[in-house]
Amino acid sequence: MAIRDGNARVLANPKLTTLNGKEASILIGSRIPFVISGTAFAGGAAAPVQQVEKEEVGIKLRITPLINADGYITTQISPEVSSVIGFQGQNNDLPVISTRQATTTVRLKDGTSVIIGGLLSEDKTTNVTKLPLLGQ
Repeated sequence: MAIRDGNARVLANPKLTTLNGKEASILIGSRIPFVISGTAFAGGAAAPVQQVEKEEVGIKLRITPLINADGYITTQISPEVSSVIGFQGQNNDLPVISTRQATTTVRLKDGTSVIIGGLLSEDKTTNVTKLPLLGQ
């Protein structure tokens, strides 16, 4: 990889195998569970119900290749980077997800690679703990 005026860092180097016209996907991250509460009505009676859902966060990549007769491969690429930035809801138990995603189509020669960049961000925070009046 050639970089002129900056630095590059490889965060993931996934390799996917798929068939012509079939989508392949990978998740490098976590599945965050959370509970959804509701009410079910059956036979004129109401009953509380809970269902566990999972939200995928991290680096996700979906690709769908189409092999052309001329030896090139046209590939739809959908990268996504997401993270939990907080919680909300009545019990503060529903995750708030920050997501950056893109969808593009590229045409490549068989055996060549694609570099995807620009979806990640880096946050720096500083926490300061002081005693009132003495910490001034």
